[in-house]
Amino acid sequence: MIQDRTNYREVREQIEDGDVLAFAGRSWISFNAGGPIYHVGMARWDCDALKIVQARALHYAGERFLSEEVRSCPGRIHVLRPKCHAIIRRKAAAVAFEEVQDSIDYGYWGVARASLLHAPLLHWLLGRNIDPDAPGLSPENSPKFCSQLVEWSYRKAGAPLVSPRLNDAFVDPVQLWNSALLDLKFPGLTIGVAA
Repeated sequence: MIQDRTNYREVREQIEDGDVLAFAGRSWISFNAGGPIYHVGMARWDCDALKIVQARALHYAGERFLSEEVRSCPGRIHVLRPKCHAIIRRKAAAVAFEEVQDSIDYGYWGVARASLLHAPLLHWLLGRNIDPDAPGLSPENSPKFCSQLVEWSYRKAGAPLVSPRLNDAFVDPVQLWNSALLDLKFPGLTIGVAA
């Protein structure tokens, strides 16, 4: 796991629309997927306010000031920059924002379905009718979980962040973290002095 820290106030203006915000920590999602990331969202500028667009279980689907998230998760939010044109990143952020405005439900079933890929026995027992390689996108205004929202938005913008052969409903936060199509821009955002 990355231990470096970045002072949020020093890099705030360099964070761009569509940057992926990856939350490090242990949860059943990160444990099941075998990686350090349990949640993702997307950066979006609203005039002079930097916000995170996200879908969070037990919380909400919507926007929140990124500074609030950094205060509540100091050193655990990493900024990843997709390797695509800024126009596509801005479009993806707009698509995600529009989607969370229209849908307030969290994709609990989607998290369970995506988890089946990492549990071979459960996949064999329960998921015989689930095809992660089925083409297509999830419908608009359908419940989505965090990484599904990010991947879905980028696919709608024309630039998938994970293999386009994998259905967006099966993309988990760890797959985004490990994607060769994202670069780590700023590790471990903190509000105070970077350690």
